[in-house]
Amino acid sequence: MPDRNHDQYPQRRSIRLKGYDYSSAGAYFVTIATHQRRRTLSRIVNSSVELRALGEIVKAEWLLVPSIRPFASVSEEFLVIMPDHIHAVIWLEPSRIIASRLQTNAHKNDRTSGYHPMSLASVVAGFKSRVTVRWRQLAGDKSATVWQRNYYETVIRNAGHLIAVQKYIMDNPSRWANRGL
Repeated sequence: MPDRNHDQYPQRRSIRLKGYDYSSAGAYFVTIATHQRRRTLSRIVNSSVELRALGEIVKAEWLLVPSIRPFASVSEEFLVIMPDHIHAVIWLEPSRIIASRLQTNAHKNDRTSGYHPMSLASVVAGFKSRVTVRWRQLAGDKSATVWQRNYYETVIRNAGHLIAVQKYIMDNPSRWANRGL
């Protein structure tokens, strides 16, 4: 039976690479923006990042990713928490993916989300969810929205690309300060 309301809404276009398997081993550069690009995560002062309370939660939850998703790795060297977005790198590692599939049932919750349980999307969705839950508890607002609906990613192709991404991440606060924002 057709969905009568389906035609009332515009079709969302995917921003993912067609045919690419985002559960493949490799490195991914992600950008996750706050809801309505609100500057709630940090302040940039003299090209340095000063985290706000929400930014502290973001940092803590990001660094917990490997303990929750053993197939994923992150590093503080590849993370910057800007006022209204974060840039970071996530590694999905084949040996950890195999071990995770054999040793954990933590991915079962992702089966209803439509994401492959060992994918980049499942890592990002879980991270965003944990940050939102903690923020709602701290702020005492059960309906607070922290993140935009989606995220942006780039598949890191080689070591040179990874070095360029790390430089981009490290230089981001200076670029922000130079824009006069």
